[in-house]
Amino acid sequence: MVIGGEHVFFDYISKKKSDRHFKLITDKLSSDYNINYTFGGYYSLLAIVDYIIAKNEKGFNVLLPSYLCPSMLKPFDLRGIEYTFYIVDDNLRINIEHLQSCVKETTKAALFIDYFGASQKIKLEQTLDLFRSKSIYIIQDIVQCLELNKSTFFGDFIFNSFRKFLPIEGSLLLSTVPMDINFTRRIFFPVYFKRLGQILRHLKLVLGFVPSQLFLCAFRAFDFRYYKSLIFRMPYLNMIYIKKIDFKAMIESQLSNYHILNFLYKDRIPELLVEQNKTLVPLGLVIKVKNRDVFRAYLYRNNIFAPIHWRLSDKIDRIFFYQSWELSEKIITIPIINLSQEKVNYLINKLNFYFKNYENLS
Repeated sequence: MVIGGEHVFFDYISKKKSDRHFKLITDKLSSDYNINYTFGGYYSLLAIVDYIIAKNEKGFNVLLPSYLCPSMLKPFDLRGIEYTFYIVDDNLRINIEHLQSCVKETTKAALFIDYFGASQKIKLEQTLDLFRSKSIYIIQDIVQCLELNKSTFFGDFIFNSFRKFLPIEGSLLLSTVPMDINFTRRIFFPVYFKRLGQILRHLKLVLGFVPSQLFLCAFRAFDFRYYKSLIFRMPYLNMIYIKKIDFKAMIESQLSNYHILNFLYKDRIPELLVEQNKTLVPLGLVIKVKNRDVFRAYLYRNNIFAPIHWRLSDKIDRIFFYQSWELSEKIITIPIINLSQEKVNYLINKLNFYFKNYENLS
């Protein structure tokens, strides 16, 4: 039995058209936003950075959360943009006072993350008004959000990442202003490493004779070559695939599994996610665990492949942003998408066994 790892291609594909399909979801968004599609979240953010650069001849500063994936710094570093971190605590809450104190005359944009599907909109309401009065662009990262819920949107630019939930690359980029993105015509050849890895992993799961190291090497080759300076479009074949996904079924499955696990492990979940439990469509079961890396190794031995969101960049000061670093050392995301009841029971048994017998061991 395997939980997590690379997503498979045949889950949630519907053979009939319905109001649950992606096109009808985006049709509802098109009345308020300009829509573009890039190869991934990184490329959407790179396009946003390029837009802001085009509107500001002089150098400028961007505000970034102290808790974020190191890869999110790449678009800013690549384009030579200065950034300042604002405090996010160990329960994923933004320190509003510190955020507002970071604003400078040169601040032209601020980025906010909907952590694991939890919206920041209500808490940020007054701050967003302040930023707009100062003509500061608001970038909303919904990469960890499965549901495209317009009521939670607040950014001038909003982007997601399909590969967080699906086996394909791509990103929906929404903007309140038209964006003339300078897309390259080149083909993103490293994607073939990804497809090779997916095929090898499928053979491993079905037939069992393919060494894991083969598909892991292919995935690493893709990741190593993913970050380019040019902006790539989302492939046409990927769009065809997305249009056949039953997102409503995905969301229902995610919520069903999450509510069971949330009830059992609520005390381990960051408070921001607990507060939004009734409205949250989560990326996974996000918990804080002592000796996290030992716990992760235990899961791995039991074929449960749980990612870490995130190991922070050394550019984030360990002393001043100590709460973000403490969270980074404890947090782990248990995959819950497309789990059968059998897999949910297996997962609960393995978690309970570890917490009872191993967690408090040195």
